[in-house]
Amino acid sequence: MHDIRIGTLVEGRHAVQILPQILPHGFESFSLTFWQTTGDTDLAETGRRVRDIVEESGTRISCLEIFGNPLTGTGDDADTLASWERLIAHAHLFGCDLIGGFTGRLPGVPLDASLPRYAEVFGELSRRAADQGVRLCFENCAMDGNWQAGEWNIAHGPAAWELMWDALPADNIGLEWEPCHQMVGLIDPLPQLRKWAHKVFQVHGKDATSVPDNLSSGGA
Repeated sequence: MHDIRIGTLVEGRHAVQILPQILPHGFESFSLTFWQTTGDTDLAETGRRVRDIVEESGTRISCLEIFGNPLTGTGDDADTLASWERLIAHAHLFGCDLIGGFTGRLPGVPLDASLPRYAEVFGELSRRAADQGVRLCFENCAMDGNWQAGEWNIAHGPAAWELMWDALPADNIGLEWEPCHQMVGLIDPLPQLRKWAHKVFQVHGKDATSVPDNLSSGGA
């Protein structure tokens, strides 16, 4: 059985300052997150200092994460793809072998229209990652998107995952699985987990309950 550690998210830019403050609360692992860009963060220096902190405390960095749209390269997402590349290159300095985030998406078109660009971008990223002994994982939040259109992510449900794995078969690409995001789509997460457990590289969790009576009377 793999070691399962309970962790939390920490803003990557301020990890060196935040980690010592929250270690006394008993967390066993941490995901360091960036929004759209790693910006001017010195990843080499941050990685060395963070690794010293977690090794001394017996914790670990489970994942480095960049949440943006790496498929477009425009606007606020202009640096997102380069940030994926930087995190892959610097992961070993954090003692980490997992990079996570959104797949990105071509805005305003059906989900399957993004697959060629997804395969192009993450085909290259997965090869870079494999050379570094790194895996990639995708958060399954729809970010208010659906099959017809969206701005952020195509990896938000089983039908999309099937298309993604077919478009880009890569053993080092998987899921950062959050069951609550599936419950929003009225999907029972447990049967899904039984099928896709081999692709789940990290789990996010929140407290959530579906109330059948409310759904039957008011819908979702």
